[in-house]
Amino acid sequence: MDHRLALVLQLVLFTLPLILLLSYLFKRFSSPNKNLPPGPFQWPLIGNTNLNLGETQTHLNLCDLSRKYGPIMMLKFGTTDPLMVASSHEAAAEILKTHDRICSSRYPPNSVKAPGYFEHSMVWADCSEHWKMVRRMWRTELFSTKMLDSQASIREEKVGELLMFLRRKEGQVVQLSDEDIFGAGSDTNSCTIEWAMSELIKNPDKLLKLEDELANVIGHDREVRDFHLENLPYLHACIKETLRLHPPLAFLLLTR
Repeated sequence: MDHRLALVLQLVLFTLPLILLLSYLFKRFSSPNKNLPPGPFQWPLIGNTNLNLGETQTHLNLCDLSRKYGPIMMLKFGTTDPLMVASSHEAAAEILKTHDRICSSRYPPNSVKAPGYFEHSMVWADCSEHWKMVRRMWRTELFSTKMLDSQASIREEKVGELLMFLRRKEGQVVQLSDEDIFGAGSDTNSCTIEWAMSELIKNPDKLLKLEDELANVIGHDREVRDFHLENLPYLHACIKETLRLHPPLAFLLLTR
Protein backbone atom coordinates (compact mmCIF):
# COMPACT_ATOMS: atom_id res chain seq x y z
CA MET A 1 0.00 0.00 0.00
CA ASP A 2 2.80 2.40 0.96
CA HIS A 3 4.64 1.51 -2.23
CA ARG A 4 1.58 2.36 -4.36
CA LEU A 5 1.08 5.69 -2.54
CA ALA A 6 4.70 6.63 -3.07
CA LEU A 7 4.38 5.75 -6.75
CA VAL A 8 1.28 7.94 -7.12
CA LEU A 9 3.01 10.87 -5.40
CA GLN A 10 6.03 10.54 -7.67
CA LEU A 11 3.76 10.50 -10.70
CA VAL A 12 1.91 13.62 -9.54
CA LEU A 13 5.12 15.48 -8.73
CA PHE A 14 6.50 14.63 -12.16
CA THR A 15 3.44 15.38 -14.28
CA LEU A 16 2.13 18.51 -12.52
CA PRO A 17 5.11 20.76 -13.39
CA LEU A 18 5.05 19.37 -16.92
CA ILE A 19 1.35 20.17 -17.32
CA LEU A 20 1.87 23.69 -15.95
CA LEU A 21 4.81 24.28 -18.26
CA LEU A 22 2.93 23.04 -21.33
CA SER A 23 -0.09 25.15 -20.38
CA TYR A 24 2.11 28.22 -20.01
CA LEU A 25 3.87 27.62 -23.34
CA PHE A 26 0.57 27.02 -25.13
CA LYS A 27 -0.91 30.22 -23.74
CA ARG A 28 2.22 32.21 -24.51
CA PHE A 29 2.72 31.13 -28.10
CA SER A 30 -0.89 30.58 -29.20
CA SER A 31 -2.15 34.02 -28.16
CA PRO A 32 -1.93 36.80 -30.76
CA ASN A 33 0.89 39.32 -30.54
CA LYS A 34 -0.45 42.26 -28.56
CA ASN A 35 2.67 44.39 -29.01
CA LEU A 36 3.29 44.33 -25.28
CA PRO A 37 6.20 46.25 -23.75
CA PRO A 38 9.36 44.39 -22.70
CA GLY A 39 10.00 43.12 -19.20
CA PRO A 40 11.69 40.42 -17.12
CA PHE A 41 10.95 36.79 -17.92
CA GLN A 42 7.63 35.70 -16.44
CA TRP A 43 7.69 32.29 -14.80
CA PRO A 44 4.62 30.03 -14.98
CA LEU A 45 2.07 30.79 -12.25
CA ILE A 46 4.30 33.11 -10.19
CA GLY A 47 5.13 35.54 -13.00
CA ASN A 48 7.67 38.06 -11.66
CA THR A 49 6.98 37.36 -7.99
CA ASN A 50 10.54 36.09 -7.74
CA LEU A 51 11.84 39.65 -8.17
CA ASN A 52 12.98 41.14 -4.88
CA LEU A 53 11.47 44.62 -5.19
CA GLY A 54 11.58 45.29 -1.45
CA GLU A 55 9.07 47.12 0.72
CA THR A 56 10.65 50.57 1.18
CA GLN A 57 12.88 50.89 -1.89
CA THR A 58 10.51 49.55 -4.53
CA HIS A 59 10.78 52.68 -6.67
CA LEU A 60 14.58 52.40 -6.79
CA ASN A 61 14.46 48.72 -7.77
CA LEU A 62 11.95 49.55 -10.51
CA CYS A 63 14.29 52.30 -11.68
CA ASP A 64 17.11 49.76 -11.97
CA LEU A 65 14.87 47.46 -14.04
CA SER A 66 13.88 50.35 -16.33
CA ARG A 67 17.52 50.88 -17.25
CA LYS A 68 17.48 47.41 -18.77
CA TYR A 69 13.94 47.18 -20.20
CA GLY A 70 13.15 50.81 -21.03
CA PRO A 71 10.80 53.56 -19.77
CA ILE A 72 7.71 51.33 -20.15
CA MET A 73 7.95 47.72 -19.04
CA MET A 74 5.55 44.95 -18.10
CA LEU A 75 5.53 42.95 -14.88
CA LYS A 76 3.18 40.20 -13.77
CA PHE A 77 2.68 39.01 -10.22
CA GLY A 78 1.03 35.62 -9.88
CA THR A 79 -2.00 35.10 -12.08
CA THR A 80 -3.18 38.72 -11.97
CA ASP A 81 -3.38 40.98 -14.99
CA PRO A 82 -0.09 42.42 -16.28
CA LEU A 83 1.27 45.53 -14.60
CA MET A 84 2.66 48.34 -16.76
CA VAL A 85 5.42 50.43 -15.16
CA ALA A 86 6.23 53.90 -16.52
CA SER A 87 9.62 55.14 -15.37
CA SER A 88 10.06 58.42 -17.24
CA HIS A 89 8.26 61.75 -17.41
CA GLU A 90 7.30 61.18 -21.05
CA ALA A 91 5.94 57.69 -20.41
CA ALA A 92 3.94 58.87 -17.40
CA ALA A 93 2.48 61.73 -19.44
CA GLU A 94 1.40 59.30 -22.15
CA ILE A 95 -0.48 57.17 -19.61
CA LEU A 96 -1.85 59.80 -17.23
CA LYS A 97 -2.54 62.62 -19.69
CA THR A 98 -2.59 61.60 -23.35
CA HIS A 99 -4.40 58.27 -22.83
CA ASP A 100 -5.92 58.97 -19.42
CA ARG A 101 -9.43 58.05 -20.59
CA ILE A 102 -8.31 54.52 -21.49
CA CYS A 103 -6.46 54.00 -18.19
CA SER A 104 -8.96 55.69 -15.85
CA SER A 105 -11.35 52.84 -14.99
CA ARG A 106 -10.38 50.85 -11.89
CA TYR A 107 -11.17 47.37 -10.65
CA PRO A 108 -13.68 47.97 -7.82
CA PRO A 109 -13.46 45.63 -4.82
CA ASN A 110 -16.58 43.75 -3.79
CA SER A 111 -16.98 46.00 -0.75
CA VAL A 112 -17.90 49.02 -2.93
CA LYS A 113 -20.18 47.24 -5.39
CA ALA A 114 -23.31 47.96 -3.35
CA PRO A 115 -26.19 49.19 -5.57
CA GLY A 116 -26.48 52.97 -5.58
CA TYR A 117 -22.92 53.53 -4.38
CA PHE A 118 -20.54 52.21 -7.02
CA GLU A 119 -22.27 54.02 -9.90
CA HIS A 120 -21.91 57.41 -8.18
CA SER A 121 -18.43 56.97 -6.72
CA MET A 122 -15.77 59.43 -7.84
CA VAL A 123 -13.08 56.84 -7.14
CA TRP A 124 -14.52 53.66 -8.65
CA ALA A 125 -17.10 54.64 -11.26
CA ASP A 126 -16.26 54.60 -14.97
CA CYS A 127 -15.33 57.82 -16.76
CA SER A 128 -18.82 58.54 -18.07
CA GLU A 129 -20.66 61.80 -18.71
CA HIS A 130 -22.29 61.45 -15.28
CA TRP A 131 -18.86 61.03 -13.68
CA LYS A 132 -17.61 64.17 -15.45
CA MET A 133 -20.63 66.10 -14.16
CA VAL A 134 -19.97 64.94 -10.59
CA ARG A 135 -16.29 65.83 -10.88
CA ARG A 136 -17.20 69.29 -12.19
CA MET A 137 -19.56 69.78 -9.24
CA TRP A 138 -16.85 68.73 -6.79
CA ARG A 139 -14.38 71.11 -8.38
CA THR A 140 -16.71 74.12 -8.30
CA GLU A 141 -18.70 73.47 -5.13
CA LEU A 142 -16.32 71.62 -2.81
CA PHE A 143 -12.73 72.30 -3.84
CA SER A 144 -12.90 75.81 -5.27
CA THR A 145 -10.61 78.47 -3.80
CA LYS A 146 -13.58 80.12 -2.09
CA MET A 147 -14.70 76.90 -0.42
CA LEU A 148 -11.19 75.95 0.66
CA ASP A 149 -10.66 79.41 2.17
CA SER A 150 -13.95 79.12 4.07
CA GLN A 151 -12.67 75.90 5.70
CA ALA A 152 -9.30 77.33 6.73
CA SER A 153 -10.34 77.69 10.37
CA ILE A 154 -11.16 73.95 10.56
CA ARG A 155 -7.75 72.98 9.18
CA GLU A 156 -6.00 75.38 11.55
CA GLU A 157 -7.96 73.91 14.47
CA LYS A 158 -6.81 70.41 13.50
CA VAL A 159 -3.21 71.57 13.22
CA GLY A 160 -3.51 73.03 16.72
CA GLU A 161 -4.82 69.70 18.00
CA LEU A 162 -1.88 67.93 16.39
CA LEU A 163 0.61 70.29 18.06
CA MET A 164 -1.03 69.75 21.44
CA PHE A 165 -0.85 66.00 20.86
CA LEU A 166 2.88 66.23 20.09
CA ARG A 167 3.54 68.38 23.19
CA ARG A 168 1.84 65.80 25.40
CA LYS A 169 4.04 63.11 23.84
CA GLU A 170 7.28 65.01 24.35
CA GLY A 171 10.13 62.57 24.98
CA GLN A 172 8.11 59.61 23.71
CA VAL A 173 8.04 57.68 20.44
CA VAL A 174 5.13 59.07 18.42
CA GLN A 175 3.12 57.38 15.68
CA LEU A 176 1.48 60.21 13.74
CA SER A 177 -1.17 57.83 12.45
CA ASP A 178 -2.49 57.61 16.05
CA GLU A 179 -3.81 61.19 15.76
CA ASP A 180 -7.33 61.59 14.35
CA ILE A 181 -6.11 64.04 11.71
CA PHE A 182 -4.52 61.07 9.94
CA GLY A 183 -7.44 58.74 9.49
CA ALA A 184 -8.19 55.96 7.04
CA GLY A 185 -7.21 56.74 3.47
CA SER A 186 -4.62 59.33 4.49
CA ASP A 187 -1.78 57.09 5.64
CA THR A 188 0.31 58.58 2.86
CA ASN A 189 0.22 61.96 4.66
CA SER A 190 1.51 60.64 7.97
CA CYS A 191 4.11 58.50 6.17
CA THR A 192 5.42 61.52 4.23
CA ILE A 193 5.59 63.69 7.36
CA GLU A 194 7.51 61.03 9.28
CA TRP A 195 10.00 60.61 6.44
CA ALA A 196 10.39 64.41 6.12
CA MET A 197 11.12 64.76 9.84
CA SER A 198 13.56 61.85 9.69
CA GLU A 199 15.46 63.35 6.74
CA LEU A 200 15.62 66.78 8.39
CA ILE A 201 17.01 65.28 11.59
CA LYS A 202 19.71 63.51 9.54
CA ASN A 203 20.52 66.79 7.76
CA PRO A 204 20.74 69.47 10.50
CA ASP A 205 21.94 72.17 8.08
CA LYS A 206 18.71 71.75 6.06
CA LEU A 207 16.68 71.75 9.26
CA LEU A 208 18.32 75.01 10.35
CA LYS A 209 17.55 76.60 6.98
CA LEU A 210 13.91 75.54 7.25
CA GLU A 211 13.69 76.88 10.81
CA ASP A 212 15.06 80.23 9.61
CA GLU A 213 12.41 80.41 6.88
CA LEU A 214 9.62 79.60 9.36
CA ALA A 215 10.93 82.21 11.80
CA ASN A 216 11.14 84.90 9.12
CA VAL A 217 7.71 84.23 7.60
CA ILE A 218 5.65 83.18 10.64
CA GLY A 219 7.69 84.36 13.60
CA HIS A 220 8.28 82.79 16.98
CA ASP A 221 5.39 81.59 19.16
CA ARG A 222 2.78 82.30 16.48
CA GLU A 223 0.24 79.91 15.03
CA VAL A 224 0.60 78.74 11.44
CA ARG A 225 -2.11 80.00 9.09
CA ASP A 226 -3.10 78.87 5.61
CA PHE A 227 -1.92 82.11 4.02
CA HIS A 228 1.61 81.46 5.31
CA LEU A 229 2.06 78.43 3.05
CA GLU A 230 2.47 80.35 -0.21
CA ASN A 231 5.44 82.20 1.33
CA LEU A 232 7.34 79.05 2.39
CA PRO A 233 9.14 77.86 -0.77
CA TYR A 234 11.84 75.97 1.11
CA LEU A 235 9.22 74.01 3.05
CA HIS A 236 7.59 73.07 -0.27
CA ALA A 237 10.99 71.98 -1.61
CA CYS A 238 11.58 69.78 1.46
CA ILE A 239 8.22 68.06 0.98
CA LYS A 240 8.85 67.47 -2.72
CA GLU A 241 12.31 66.07 -2.03
CA THR A 242 10.82 63.76 0.59
CA LEU A 243 8.29 62.47 -1.94
CA ARG A 244 11.10 61.92 -4.43
CA LEU A 245 13.23 59.95 -1.97
CA HIS A 246 10.38 58.12 -0.21
CA PRO A 247 7.25 57.92 -2.39
CA PRO A 248 4.42 56.51 -0.25
CA LEU A 249 3.24 54.28 -3.10
CA ALA A 250 5.17 52.66 -5.92
CA PHE A 251 2.10 51.40 -7.84
CA LEU A 252 -1.29 52.88 -8.64
CA LEU A 253 -4.51 50.92 -8.31
CA LEU A 254 -5.15 48.41 -11.08
CA THR A 255 -7.13 49.73 -14.03
CA ARG A 256 -9.17 47.90 -16.63
